[in-house]
Amino acid sequence: MIHKDVKSGFDVYEVQTSEGPELIATKHVPNPVPPLGVTRQLGLVLGVKCEADAVRIARQVEEISNRLGPRADQIVLNTLI
Repeated sequence: MIHKDVKSGFDVYEVQTSEGPELIATKHVPNPVPPLGVTRQLGLVLGVKCEADAVRIARQVEEISNRLGPRADQIVLNTLI
């Protein structure tokens, strides 16, 4: 659950493009509506100032999670923070 005082952050999504899957970030708002073409939501990235940083962090989490196996997301997030 996201704390109600979250004022900044970015929701990161994977969208399908003509060149293949791509990660995009949008400014976090309460009850976000995903952009068109979203294949999955990767999550909320806090503590970054721009979309590019949010996408970079999401990619790092994804890569490390893939190496560590299933249910490693919380370990990875705690490590990055």
